[in-house]
Amino acid sequence: MAPIRAPSLQVASADDPSRVADVSSTFHMHAPMQGSPGTRLTPIGQPLWAAAQRLQDWLVHAALPRWARDATDRDAGGFQEQLRFDGTPVDVPRRTRVAARQLYVYATAARNGWLPGAEALAAHAHRFLTTRLATPEGHYAASVQPGSWAVDARFDLYEQAFALFGLASGRGLVASPATLDAEADALRALLMQRWRHRWRGFHDGPAAHSLCANPHMHLLEAALAWETALADEPVAAAPWVALADDCALLALEALIDPESGALREHFDADWRVVALPPAAPIEPGHQFEWAWLLMRWGTRRIHSEAIDAAAILLDVGDRYGVDRRRGVAIDGLDPMLQPLHRAARLWPQTERIKACCLAARTPGSGWPVRKALAELEAAIIGLLHFVDGAPAGLWHETIDAEGRPDQGPSRTSSLYHLVGAVDELQRFMARCSVSPAAAVRGTALPC
Repeated sequence: MAPIRAPSLQVASADDPSRVADVSSTFHMHAPMQGSPGTRLTPIGQPLWAAAQRLQDWLVHAALPRWARDATDRDAGGFQEQLRFDGTPVDVPRRTRVAARQLYVYATAARNGWLPGAEALAAHAHRFLTTRLATPEGHYAASVQPGSWAVDARFDLYEQAFALFGLASGRGLVASPATLDAEADALRALLMQRWRHRWRGFHDGPAAHSLCANPHMHLLEAALAWETALADEPVAAAPWVALADDCALLALEALIDPESGALREHFDADWRVVALPPAAPIEPGHQFEWAWLLMRWGTRRIHSEAIDAAAILLDVGDRYGVDRRRGVAIDGLDPMLQPLHRAARLWPQTERIKACCLAARTPGSGWPVRKALAELEAAIIGLLHFVDGAPAGLWHETIDAEGRPDQGPSRTSSLYHLVGAVDELQRFMARCSVSPAAAVRGTALPC
C-alpha cells in the first residue's frame, strides 16, 4: 500500500454534488471526477480523515500481520483463540465462531489487498471449519480441544450463524462456489428442519431455556452476505432472501421494545421479553449493530419501517449508550435506558463505526450528515483508545468505568469486528462525497 497521506477531504458544492475533487489516500479511492471551473470546493473532515487513516494503517500494517503470524496454527490447524500481551497464546478450546470469523477476516483482507497470503489463510480457516468442526449430524460443533481434538458437539445457533457467514465470505476464494453453496445450503436446511421456531426465528439449542436476539442478528448478517454473493443467481439466492426477511421481521415484530425503541436481548418461548441477570437487558453495541443491519435490509427491500426502527436504535445507542467523558460505547443499559454496566468493550466501538458510516448515506437515518460525520470521527477515536498502549497489533479488550484498560489477552474473535469496521469505513471514505448544502439540509451522502 502507498504511504499514508492526509490531505484535506475536498467535497463538491451543491451546484454540482456529483463532482468531487482529488481525495487521494490509502483508502483506495475511486478515480476522482474533476469539478467544473465554477465548482466551489469546501475542505472538511481533516480530523476524521486522519483518524480513519490511522485505524486502517494500524489494522493493515500491525494487526493483520501479527495475528497471521502468531495466531495461526499451521501444524495442527485452526487458530489460537487469544494472545497474551507477551505474544504467547492461551490454550483454550477452538470454537466454530472463531474459525468462521477468521475465514471472513482473511477473505476480506485478500479482496482488499491488505495482507499477502490472506487467501491461503482463508483456505486454512475453511479447511479447519469443515474437517475439525463439522459434525455427523450436519451442524458445526461448539468447539474442539487442541491436542486431544475432543469435540464439544453441542448445537449452538450462534455458532451456526457464523459458519454460514464464514462460508459466504469465502465463496469464490477458498473452494469452488458449488462446494461452499452446498455446505451452506445443507446447514440452512438443517436449521429449517430441526431448529425452526413455530412462529419466527430459531431455537438456540436443545438445552436453551430462552430465545436470544443475538444469534438472529448474525443469521441476518449471514443471510445478507449470501444474498449478495448470489446476486446474479436469483433462484439460488431466494432461500437466503427469505431467511433475511424472517430475521429482520422478527426484530421489528418482537425484539424491539415498542415503547423505548430499544432492542432487547432475551425472550421466553413465545418471544416475550425476560430478564436474565446479570446480563444487561439492553446492549448499546447491539443497538448499533442491528441499526446497521436493518438499514441495509430496509434499503434493499424499500422498507420504511425498518429504516425508521434503525434510526431509533441508532439514537438509543448514541444518546444513552455512549459515555461522552471517556468517548466510548458502554456495555449495558437497564430497561429505562440508564447505564447499568459502565465498562466498555472493544467490539461495540466497531459497531458504532459501521452504523455511523451507513447512517451518513441512508435517507431516513435521522441524522444530518454533519452529525453522522462528527459521530463517526468520535467513534473511531473511541476505538483507538483500545489500541493505545497495547503491544503492536494487539489491543485492550475492555476499559473499565474509571478509564483503565485491561492488560490482555486480546481475543482472536475481535479481529472480525475490527476488520468489519475498517472494511465499512474504507467503502464509505472511497465512495462518498458531500456538498455543504446537503450537509446543512441533512440529506444522505451521494454514494
